[in-house]
Amino acid sequence: MRLELTYGDPCLARVWSLRDGFPVCEVDAIPCSDPTVRHVVAKSAAISEAVEVVEAYEAAQRVREPGSEIPQEIPELDPETGEPTGEMVPNPDWQEIPKTVPVYDPDTGEPVGQEPHPAWAAYEAAQSILGAADDLTVALALIRAGEPVKIDPETGDVTEQWQAWRAAAGAVGAGIADRAAQIEPVVDVPLPTTIITNRQAKLALVHAGLLDQVNQLMENRPAAERIEWEYTSTVRRDHPLILQLAPALGLTEAEIDDLFRLAATLD
Repeated sequence: MRLELTYGDPCLARVWSLRDGFPVCEVDAIPCSDPTVRHVVAKSAAISEAVEVVEAYEAAQRVREPGSEIPQEIPELDPETGEPTGEMVPNPDWQEIPKTVPVYDPDTGEPVGQEPHPAWAAYEAAQSILGAADDLTVALALIRAGEPVKIDPETGDVTEQWQAWRAAAGAVGAGIADRAAQIEPVVDVPLPTTIITNRQAKLALVHAGLLDQVNQLMENRPAAERIEWEYTSTVRRDHPLILQLAPALGLTEAEIDDLFRLAATLD
């Protein structure tokens, strides 16, 4: 399963976490312009990758060795009583599956070689996946298998299976964090709008609850700046007045960019 990390226009990000080893969307829509979004997407990407790998690992665990599904021997039954004799006899339903099958020329029908039997090819592929599994994958598979019994009813002690399960939970958290630190997420962060109308600027400030505070700050500014603020038709992102007012409003550069993006959507 590959998780959806970002979507939409404008770009939004989903926040994924693991619950009992399975992915859960905790937050559905964080703007890609949010300063934390790269960290969020990196962790979600690490979870997505880990889930995809562990699902393949679990599927590989379910692949049985060809021929092992049916027992080679079965209990011998007394022909008169139908009761088991205590002996084992060959199972007539069991058949050995050859590791290779012949390949025939499609034109002549003559054998031209051998190729792996499909069942054995699938088994060998599964064994390769199991053998290549890292600690995170093994730990995550253990968590997903479910919490085992904690207390042994006979001894009253904590079971080894539960202790291993508990340790796996910590290993998964550390493994996801390590993997996220190695991921440089590609996030479609919209470029900030650099020019907006005066009306859009003031509407954005209303939405942000900052208009009254800005008006109070402007009362102490030089007359020329007050006139420009009142009557200018456009507001530029790089205008000196914007740069001077931002610290007084407690706004970061990213938050100013967000205000300009918001303003550009207002008519």
